[in-house]
Amino acid sequence: MRGLTYIVTFVDNARTQQSDIINIPGHRFSDGEEVIYSSSGTPIGAGSTSVGFTTTRLTSGAVYFIAKVDDDHVSLSVTKEKALSKTVINMNAFGNGTHKFTSRVNRKIIDRINITKSTDDFSNKRVVVDAVAWPPANQKDLYSSFVGVNVESNYIYARNHSFKTGDNIEYSFDGTTIGGLSTAANYKVTVLDENRFLLSEAGTATTISSVNFDRKSYVDLTSVGVGTHTFKYPAIAITIDGIVSTGDTSVTPSYYNAIGIPVVRGSLDNVFIRNGGAGYGVPDVINYQRSIDVEVQTGKEADIRAIVVDGKLTSAYIANSGSSYTSPPTINIIGSGRLAELNPTIVDGAITAVDIINSGIGYDDNTTIEVIPAGTDAKLNAEIHEWKFNNVERYKKVLQLDNISIPKKDRLNRELVQITSGTSLKESKVVGFYPGAFYRQLLDDNVDSNGDEITTGFSHSPIIGWAYDGNPIYGPYGYAIPLFKEGQSTGGNKKIFSSYEIDVETSGTLRPSGFTNGSFTQDYLYKASGDLDEYNGRFCKTPEFPEGTYAYFSTVDFGGNLAYPYITLSLIHI
Repeated sequence: MRGLTYIVTFVDNARTQQSDIINIPGHRFSDGEEVIYSSSGTPIGAGSTSVGFTTTRLTSGAVYFIAKVDDDHVSLSVTKEKALSKTVINMNAFGNGTHKFTSRVNRKIIDRINITKSTDDFSNKRVVVDAVAWPPANQKDLYSSFVGVNVESNYIYARNHSFKTGDNIEYSFDGTTIGGLSTAANYKVTVLDENRFLLSEAGTATTISSVNFDRKSYVDLTSVGVGTHTFKYPAIAITIDGIVSTGDTSVTPSYYNAIGIPVVRGSLDNVFIRNGGAGYGVPDVINYQRSIDVEVQTGKEADIRAIVVDGKLTSAYIANSGSSYTSPPTINIIGSGRLAELNPTIVDGAITAVDIINSGIGYDDNTTIEVIPAGTDAKLNAEIHEWKFNNVERYKKVLQLDNISIPKKDRLNRELVQITSGTSLKESKVVGFYPGAFYRQLLDDNVDSNGDEITTGFSHSPIIGWAYDGNPIYGPYGYAIPLFKEGQSTGGNKKIFSSYEIDVETSGTLRPSGFTNGSFTQDYLYKASGDLDEYNGRFCKTPEFPEGTYAYFSTVDFGGNLAYPYITLSLIHI
């Protein structure tokens, strides 16, 4: 702490015509406070009867007492008793120049806070969720949707949210609240995965409770609300407790209470994307990634000018408010003086106000102000959604799938292709995307001498391979009743159909143009319309597993043509 000589400067026209009241917004003087009046020019005119001796003006350098009218207006008296009784000096004429009141009360202020111990776990995490249901009603919107609210399972979906289980967060909204949530409550997070989290009510900001969190009692979300919803860490704040001395004031004015503004600097840990946009990348060049410049906006072009009176910074003029400020910049005062401190206010990326924390001493008219944005050298790399080729469609000419005159059993290379291995050695590999007709003939899997599907007398397909998860892969045929009871009918053998259907993204800014339907794996959506799940498998009994197993099937359609996903999928493509 240190002592402060409190000074207020005002211009001549602060006193309205024929008024004993001076307009000084937020003057911060107490009623009866002793001050020294001074003027750079002609003092304000005053009547001699109210001063007590023959004079026509206030005396520069003389002592007077504040007769407080309100927080923005004062009058003057010659004694403290008269100030308190509101017997004030009759100010009857303007002066000129600037005028100043210097308090004779030595005020104690907190001029700095020393950090004796810090941690490295301060974070500023925040996600904004649109008031939409998750998952989207149309499955093909999965890949282009990043946020949502699931009222069936009571979770918030925010892709790559970066919260941790046990985090304490605040909720706010712009529109209408999510049913079940309140802005008055704090919440604790239970992470389901990197994209989903549950909420447990955790009291208020001043009384955090872990009872519901420990009991795994989660908020029942009843509606998605309207507008946008924000979930964020509580703001990092400083609380200053102590006895405030306010003299004769019975109620402590707010400006007597010290305010500490924390300055936290660190590195970028995560970037949350609320909307992925559209039209990025290259829609007509295969395997070419166009680089995207990602700018971390920390602010630019702000210009602040210093106004110095009697060696002190009395105000700061914003010549250019700048743009793109996402956090308050550092303000350096450059000049011959010392101790001056400024604090900027940011609204919509621009500096809208500058508060003088300390006016400093010893400054002159050559004083300048430097605005330094917070943070530097961050580099981000944007990943564009990849449209993945359906290799069966991509290589159908090589596989001779487009030439119906060639018998299936005679297709080139037994329906195998040689492609690059994708390793750094630039080697190649021979792959099959499905079991070809030649291979199925060898295994006697319901094909005739030409490799075409037989039309009657189906048998259960044999095992044609094994998946990495250890489950068998069968050909296209299986029992009509997957899990029949012992002694009951299998329902006979039938084609086992995929549940994927072509449902192409219609937006030309999202899906590359010029490609036929089915060219990309994302052109196919799981519709639950067939016999198999989204991984092209099911739980069923088979000749090799009479007690039942999970099995994949190599699928064809009603006409015997190959049906996506051909064998299996390792994941849902989003």
